Amino acid sequence: MAEDYDIACKIRSFISAVEVTGNKDKKILEWIDWAKSKADWYDPTVAKVDEFFGKREHEKDKDKKVLNLLGIGGR
Repeated sequence: MAEDYDIACKIRSFISAVEVTGNKDKKILEWIDWAKSKADWYDPTVAKVDEFFGKREHEKDKDKKVLNLLGIGGR
């Protein structure tokens, strides 16, 4: 869970760096919203359900949380 929280913090830190540039391009603003949503998905204190990835199982081992985007194999 701490590792998931750390990832969320790193994503948010990067988002902050992008926001500081002041770039108001529509694509950048859309990316910022998308990235904030992914940070909330990683963050076990928020535990947002993602429209593509579903619910993150923060309590599982790192190896069991690997995303299987192709729907084959699995862990």
